[in-house]
Amino acid sequence: MIGFKIEGKGKKLSVASDAIHVIFALLVKESEEELSLHVRGSNDFFQERLNWGSIKLEPGDEFLIKVEEIEDISKPKKKEFHECSEEQLKEELKTYFALKQELEGANWI
Repeated sequence: MIGFKIEGKGKKLSVASDAIHVIFALLVKESEEELSLHVRGSNDFFQERLNWGSIKLEPGDEFLIKVEEIEDISKPKKKEFHECSEEQLKEELKTYFALKQELEGANWI
């Protein structure tokens, strides 16, 4: 599966999932600044949310991020499963069919 290899501050992560979020954040509070790197992901088919954690950053920190085929995914620090209710699935199907009908009416599909 295509994913990211992330290296920096003595840490190495190999992450892959349906969706991956690598977020560099700067939070300014009154007279101080907080820099951090957050690595998250999700596998929608399994309704799974993955969290590889956060790393506190300092000016001068360097990271190498490579896009490549990932065979051994680093174990997430946190993994949560979210089940869809039957009602939620019915709403999603209703939306799907309404959008499909709209696209068919416009001869786009």
